[in-house]
Amino acid sequence: MNEETAYSSNSVRLSPGEWAIVLPAFLIAVFALFPCLWRSLEDVPVGPDFRLAQDLRDDYWLYRGCTEIACRRCPVVFLGDSVIWGAYVDNDNTLPAHLNRALGEDRIANLAVDGLHNVAMEGLMRCYGGAIKGKRVMLHFNPLWMTSRRYDLRGGQEPRIHHPRLIPQFFPRIASYREGFLTRVGIVLERHIAFLRLQHHLRLCFLDNNDVASWVLEHPRGNPFERFSLSIDAAEREKQNDDRSWQARRIRKHDWEWMGFEESLQWASFERTVDKLDASGNEILLVIGPFNPYTMTDESLERFRRVQRQVTEWAEKKEIPYFLVPDLPSRMYADASHPLAEGYALIAEEMLADPKCREWMGQ
Repeated sequence: MNEETAYSSNSVRLSPGEWAIVLPAFLIAVFALFPCLWRSLEDVPVGPDFRLAQDLRDDYWLYRGCTEIACRRCPVVFLGDSVIWGAYVDNDNTLPAHLNRALGEDRIANLAVDGLHNVAMEGLMRCYGGAIKGKRVMLHFNPLWMTSRRYDLRGGQEPRIHHPRLIPQFFPRIASYREGFLTRVGIVLERHIAFLRLQHHLRLCFLDNNDVASWVLEHPRGNPFERFSLSIDAAEREKQNDDRSWQARRIRKHDWEWMGFEESLQWASFERTVDKLDASGNEILLVIGPFNPYTMTDESLERFRRVQRQVTEWAEKKEIPYFLVPDLPSRMYADASHPLAEGYALIAEEMLADPKCREWMGQ
């Protein structure tokens, strides 16, 4: 390029001061405006008996969007883990689905997430559950997360921690969480920067959880950008009913130690989640259980009954209406805490036979 061309009327030359204005404006457009534009254009159908696809359970950008739609569509939302999500059943046989059919309308939205323990639930509500305000909230308490130090994330035998992006990264310290400093910093930044959440969302939905460069290496003849779409099928489609009982799965009995309420991380997070939902103007119905009493030794079962009593006493003290799921017939459990389709149908029947539950649900 000669001097005459460089300084022609068709060239653009910015001074350092002008770059200081243009560059921040460009970054704002990319990091702030683009996520807003994408969210406004993205189409995520949330129809009757919707539940978030199991493969997308770590997509909290998507969960936030689905929550906003569900809260506009349904007067009641059901929060919980895989017990409410429905680990062994199809979309038609989850507990919310059975309740909706019995009520004769699509009244309850299933916003449970597979693997969502109480510590992760607190993070989900704090960071991505802002749409849940002024609602009727059915909140599930799964005793499983208090059965041992392992499930309480207090160390011991290293468990696979579900939803690590939702748990506290620095404080309070989670003994079972061993990620490095840079990973933790990246997770904290993602919670506060929408562009990073969108980036994670696009990788999960369209690139098999790879970045563009990694996807191209695995698919050298493919065009990654042809995979992107503004229409996302976020609903679970593949899950089928699995009717095998816990005995057929050869699950042995456990002598669960059960954590004390004063020391349990999971319980402390559950209390804070209730406080957060209450502060947002929600009316809460606490659903306690189910839990399989046949998988416990006599000593463990005795400790479990004390846990049940303590939860109900706590709910009464807090003036929170609750439904204690009764013990189901043994054949209706798939494992320690998940019912089979027949079990969910019976729980729905029991809930709707309870006058307090029916009144809470507006029936």
